[in-house]
Amino acid sequence: QQLPPSCGARQLSKLKRFMTTLQQFACDISPQTGLHVRSLCLSLVNNQVTVEEFHNQLQQATNFPMRPFIIPFLKTTLPFPQRELVHCSQIARLSPHLY
Repeated sequence: QQLPPSCGARQLSKLKRFMTTLQQFACDISPQTGLHVRSLCLSLVNNQVTVEEFHNQLQQATNFPMRPFIIPFLKTTLPFPQRELVHCSQIARLSPHLY
């Protein structure tokens, strides 16, 4: 299956790197903050929170202002992995959250 040009492997790699760096940064603040940010990331990928909600909750959790390009970046890169998650979870007959 071909990836859409807007969500090519490079964009997905950037998304993964962003989420990993974000979680590492949060763990450096405290283990509890790390767990909270991990939960926020999972909620975002599972489409349980909007990008804007994620952005706000992330800033509250870390007390660190996020760069303004984060919202457009996430809105561009998230739809493809979110659709794939739903598709794969349906095949496995699990909810996206459990998959």
